This record gives sequence, C-alpha cells and structure tokens, in this order.
Amino acid sequence: MNLQQAHILNAFTLILIGGIGYLSTSSKDAFFPIGMGIVLLPLTNGVTYQDKIVSTIATIIILIVFSSLVINPLNQAIHKGDSMVVLRVTIMCITNIIALIYMYMGFVNRKKRTKLKNKLDI
Repeated sequence: MNLQQAHILNAFTLILIGGIGYLSTSSKDAFFPIGMGIVLLPLTNGVTYQDKIVSTIATIIILIVFSSLVINPLNQAIHKGDSMVVLRVTIMCITNIIALIYMYMGFVNRKKRTKLKNKLDI
C-alpha cells in the first residue's frame, strides 16, 4: 500500500461506513464521516504528490475525524453495548490510523529528500 491508496481507502471507508451507519440508525451524526470523506477525496492528488499545504490540510482533517470518532460515537457505543456501532466506528478509526501513518511517513520522506537535495546543492 502507498500513500495514495491509504488516503483513498480512508476517504471511501468514511463515506461507505458512514452511509451504512445512517441507513441502519437514521442518525444525522453519520453525515459527519460521509462529509469528511467527500472533503478528503479531492485532496488525493495533492497528497499523492506531497504538496505541503494539501497534505497538512488532509492530515488535520483526518486527525479531527479520528478524535471525533473516538471521543463521542465509540465511547457511547461501548457504554450502550452496541457491537455493530462499535465495529463500524472501529473500522473507520483503523483506516484513519493507517492514513495518518502513511501521511507521517510521507512527511518524513519529503524532509529526507529536502535535506539530501540541500546537501547536493552545496
């Protein structure tokens, strides 16, 4: 898997699982991951080519989604004992973590390339 695949997997997972969550519960809270997945999709090219601004925006969005999923829906589902909601939210959290790991690796690789380029220019 590469950065682009991880980003697209995360965006589509948010859209798909959020849609399933809405259809099964009719909760308007399910629109948040759907909306964030739709916002992340157009950022794919910028993330793929490691545009600094686009990558940073995508990372911030992913962090917001992850923290929002963990703080409210996951805790409520665990306390209610609703295993299907726990499963859906956990899947979205896992894809968010995977995307964040690949984003971090992309930032580190870009930094290494920049340092190497600067050494060669001197």
